[in-house]
Amino acid sequence: MSTGGDRGRILLVGGTGQVGSLVAGKLRNHDAPVRVMARDVETAVERLGSHVEIVRGDLLEPPTLAAALHGVDIAFLTTSPQPSLAEQEANFIDAAEGAGLPRLVKLSAAGCRQSPHPPFGWHQASEDRIEKAGIPVTLVRPTPFASILLWEAAAIRAGRLNTMMGDARFSFIDPEDVADLVVAALTDPAHTHRAWEVGGPEALTYDEVATALTGVLGWPVEHGRVDETTFRAGLLDAGMPDWLGDVFAGTRRLAARNVFTVGDAVVREVLGRPARTLTSWIERHRDAFGTTGLSEGER
Repeated sequence: MSTGGDRGRILLVGGTGQVGSLVAGKLRNHDAPVRVMARDVETAVERLGSHVEIVRGDLLEPPTLAAALHGVDIAFLTTSPQPSLAEQEANFIDAAEGAGLPRLVKLSAAGCRQSPHPPFGWHQASEDRIEKAGIPVTLVRPTPFASILLWEAAAIRAGRLNTMMGDARFSFIDPEDVADLVVAALTDPAHTHRAWEVGGPEALTYDEVATALTGVLGWPVEHGRVDETTFRAGLLDAGMPDWLGDVFAGTRRLAARNVFTVGDAVVREVLGRPARTLTSWIERHRDAFGTTGLSEGER
């Protein structure tokens, strides 16, 4: 717990990642001092600049966590979705419990209480560990990010978006909205002891996602419906790890039960505005998809 001049210090764990780096930037507008824990301090400085304090810490090296937690009033915990997620977050939660951390905001996942499959079971284990530790927490459980489309940028550029999701619907959420919610939770204690299931304003099938991509990018994008075996083979051919297929399979199972059609009620309540649409995300990131090999006359 902080004292004196350290009052209000915020620790970001995962502060160089997709959501964490957005949170770090948005916290520039708040008075509380910000500290980012990173494995590679030099890289973190290059990415985040000098407006935040950066300390070295590694979630797989528990002895390095105490220094990062010293003098902290609230922490944000996010880690990349991988098989070591539960272990990494358990190490931090144990250290936070030992340090008497007053409050925590954890980035979790929609559906984590409904499925043991990856990555949902990993987040469920972390949530259970936080509850056992008795740390007051805000849980942010978003639906899949709109930015998942970046994984398929090359295929989309070629006019194809293959999934095994069929007609399942997703209210994809913009990572900017997730970051805005995290900042609200970090800076307002009134949001403690909340679990936010949050998504975007539209529940879309991947057919409709392909239509949105076509409309913004200016070339036809088709949703290719493939079975799980074919999809997994495509991941392996692209050099992706085998466990990633388990993540998509787990997502498909929950999507078939409409778990990811959450909507943006939490965004409206907490931020006082609608969530950003998938189309607006595509428009802001269209450069990431490049251009196709089609001639102007063919487009």
